[in-house]
Amino acid sequence: RGAASQRVSARSRRSPTLLPCPGLELASRASRRRAWFLFTVTAAVLGAALHPSCWGVSWWRQPRSVSADGPREDEDPIRDSGRVVKIVSEKTKRVTLTNASVAWMDELMRKQAVDILAAGAERTEQVKGRKGLWHAYMKPTRMATWRNQVRLACELKLARSRSVNVNVVSFEVGTPDKDSGEMVFQEYAADTFSLQWENSLTWHQQGDDLLLEHSSLGRMELVLPWWFPLPDSLVSATFRAGIQRMVSDGQSKVADAIERKLHKT
Repeated sequence: RGAASQRVSARSRRSPTLLPCPGLELASRASRRRAWFLFTVTAAVLGAALHPSCWGVSWWRQPRSVSADGPREDEDPIRDSGRVVKIVSEKTKRVTLTNASVAWMDELMRKQAVDILAAGAERTEQVKGRKGLWHAYMKPTRMATWRNQVRLACELKLARSRSVNVNVVSFEVGTPDKDSGEMVFQEYAADTFSLQWENSLTWHQQGDDLLLEHSSLGRMELVLPWWFPLPDSLVSATFRAGIQRMVSDGQSKVADAIERKLHKT
């Protein structure tokens, strides 16, 4: 779909219906929206990385610090839960291009950096009114009846020679609108979900060959509500596996895209 078919909203027009659990009715509407966001994010990654056998977990577990009646009305079940999951992922891929030069790579990045570096995305588009900022739409994922799509806002910084950096400055999850079926993307406050992602691509001459080095460093933090049905260890392992898989796949596609360009010259 084109950019015109995408509808972006900081908040969903409707309050999604969550699975029933003790004390949920006492949570604030804002907390439920944030919890729903966490569920959809996890579902998006689970759909790509989690094997069905992992679903044999203990559902709706409740920490001892929370009463059986659920959180009080003046509590934030997200922030006060104490369930903070932090994930760090780092990976470097090195590729040697035969009969390639720094000058050729510099020229390729000046003309086609976005297309090359977003090779792992379904499509890209320039963010209106923001030079150097573009959206990368990842391929939609599906888990049972859930369908989600991740959209990254990426900032491109191209050096005069030998390097380019791409930083992810925002992370949004899209879910189909109930009526139109179009993806509605949401970005939530950093105190619920935060993502820092740095990517660098450098190249150096080695005789007649060119050495490419693609490094990715990601830091993610999730704050889970006390009633969230998946154990922290499973959420952490799932996100880490999904992130590593996406990073590895993305780096391989970037390298393949560069090699295809080289072979066409």
